[in-house]
Amino acid sequence: MSRLQTERALFQLLSISLVNMSPDDLPAYDAQTWLSLYKESKKQSIVGIVWSAVEKLPLQNQSLPLNIKMGWYGQVYLLEQRNITLDGACAKLTEKLESISFDSFVAKGQSLSQLYDEPLRRDCGDIDLFVFPRQSKFPRYDLKIEYIRRKIDSLGLKKLGYIVYHHAEWEFDHIPVEIHFRPSFLTNPWHNKKYQTWFERQVESRCWSKNRGYYSPVISFNLVYLLQHLFFHLLFEGSKLRQIYDYAILLKHLAKIPDADIIKAGACATIEEVGMGRFARGIMWVLQQTCGLPAAHLIMEPNKKLGEYLLHEIMESGFYGKTDTRNSQNRRMKRFIRRARLFHLFYSEIAWDIPFRLWHWWWRRTNQIKYHWPHLEK
Repeated sequence: MSRLQTERALFQLLSISLVNMSPDDLPAYDAQTWLSLYKESKKQSIVGIVWSAVEKLPLQNQSLPLNIKMGWYGQVYLLEQRNITLDGACAKLTEKLESISFDSFVAKGQSLSQLYDEPLRRDCGDIDLFVFPRQSKFPRYDLKIEYIRRKIDSLGLKKLGYIVYHHAEWEFDHIPVEIHFRPSFLTNPWHNKKYQTWFERQVESRCWSKNRGYYSPVISFNLVYLLQHLFFHLLFEGSKLRQIYDYAILLKHLAKIPDADIIKAGACATIEEVGMGRFARGIMWVLQQTCGLPAAHLIMEPNKKLGEYLLHEIMESGFYGKTDTRNSQNRRMKRFIRRARLFHLFYSEIAWDIPFRLWHWWWRRTNQIKYHWPHLEK
């Protein structure tokens, strides 16, 4: 089976998992095809999601060789255990943060898995925690970050890495934890200012609710935040089908909410305001092609031409461009080539990348001297 045929088969399995597309029309795959599907699922971090679709196939289509089936099932079992561990860690961290008068919520990963039919089968990594001190406002942002750093250190978490514009790294129970001060960033300063202002409004409205022992952001927050996260990764580092499936799950659940149209309108206005409208329309087409998401669930009209280009990038690059074999193996060179390749599509964001990085280097260096923050290690 060719690479294109493998991708089509993978998209069919994702559609079975997301929208319960009938599996009866799928052909019976041979051993080599199953091996290709398993490898591609691992590359795209959707092993558990695709396995759930495989379990729905008629017996005549479950022609997996025993060695692939056992290896796949083993990966899913380990994934489920890992998710149980992370859920417990999120609940413990929430308690610790409440003990020092911090509000918090878990972004992406564990909070998003709650939307899945089988939450333990979402591929997981580290923990992303947004934290908000309950004390009065800080006159400068660096003072707020320094206050958060000292309070987190007082909890006894192991310091892993350096502090950057939007987060710092710690470790809890051998699990990497990113403590976020900001959601992320856009390199275009005008778009970024609007994005950060939107985030502050979300925080003021307490855009989170508690479930499974920790807090998760509401769907209106995720509609913008997850798209921006995908936007940043695809432009500068590379992304995976897992991120696409996450957004498809989000829109599937949005359709079930009574005031979905109001939430959708607000999210679309923000997406346009921060310069991601064109990107969002391309992603809408990708969601339809890869996950079978119905047109009624989309929040914008799909852009087929741009969507085809974005889908090709996703399938070739992988997360952080690790599986991209089109160019240099050097990570910095890969990022440079990626920017050059996508510049004509998203120049208003990519053109500001180098100025932002120069400012960020100065900002980080200044605060390293002022507050003795850890030095950049990579």
